[in-house]
Amino acid sequence: MRTQLYIDGQWVDGTGTLDVIDPSDGSVIAKVATSSDEQNLAAIDAADRAAASWANTAPRVRSEILR
Repeated sequence: MRTQLYIDGQWVDGTGTLDVIDPSDGSVIAKVATSSDEQNLAAIDAADRAAASWANTAPRVRSEILR
């Protein structure tokens, strides 16, 4: 399973990982990437730049992109 961050169209290594725990039995069911403050800001900037064009994208096209 990939444990990288997807920022501005690129997969990048994060600063580490966190375990996702199943509360019913305490087992680790996944790992997710953690990020730095700089990576957080880069993701926010990328989302801000993409917001207008994404808002103008038809819902059907959005669903195809997200698959």
